[in-house]
Amino acid sequence: MSHTERATRRPATLVVLALAALLSLALAACDKGDAGVGHGLNPPGAAKDELTAAIKALAGKPYRFSVAQGDTPISSGAVDGKGSAQFHATVSDPTSGASVELDAARVDKAAYLKVDFGALAGVVPVLGDLNRKWVKVDAKKLPSSLSKQLDAGLSADLSVLAAGVQTAERNGNVYQGTLDLSKGAALLNTASGGKVDAAAKALPYEATVADGALATLKVKGLKIGTQTADVTLTLTDVGKPITIAKPKGAVSAPADLYSLLAAA
Repeated sequence: MSHTERATRRPATLVVLALAALLSLALAACDKGDAGVGHGLNPPGAAKDELTAAIKALAGKPYRFSVAQGDTPISSGAVDGKGSAQFHATVSDPTSGASVELDAARVDKAAYLKVDFGALAGVVPVLGDLNRKWVKVDAKKLPSSLSKQLDAGLSADLSVLAAGVQTAERNGNVYQGTLDLSKGAALLNTASGGKVDAAAKALPYEATVADGALATLKVKGLKIGTQTADVTLTLTDVGKPITIAKPKGAVSAPADLYSLLAAA
């Protein structure tokens, strides 16, 4: 395989990785951590219990979400609480400099993608054919590693993030402590391919709760490429009905796309 082929196939793989990562919303947060430390009027462990309960309260509920790196929005979307989800994201690959606009949806357990490949559309023929078109992706035709990530990501269950909370203390309505994202950082850094350094196992965070459910989560100092950034997840409309419809005009992904991903 030539250097040019490798350079063009990597961004294509990135699209599927981004789908899994962004929809998973840190699905695989580690289930290990120390006891929470309460301060002020909170008895030991109370703050951690409160915060984890607020995260778990999202289970089975509809909500809208957005993710930003610093002041730059990178994704937004919604889940209906019944298994369907949708989102929009800007996905960049620091290695190639490629950037794509990605829309995705999960409806009736089926995955759909629509991508604006930008300059890439003129480089790889199959990407040009699919540019800005909704396609239905069959996870069974993906390489096993991508299929597993896609399957996990489409659950769109934020409640399991509670397992990553290591420590917590509360000051008013603000919770602070450390969070283990060693297996879930792809949500916050879509170009990482899930690879993180040791610091991701104990990242400082700030969180707020509204009406018993998580409202915001800012993770500080996440390594993104050669730099670090604060990444913020914001949740709104928790519990309000949300309807997510099957994309109109969607076609089955062509064999050439699966071949491209298998060779990447």
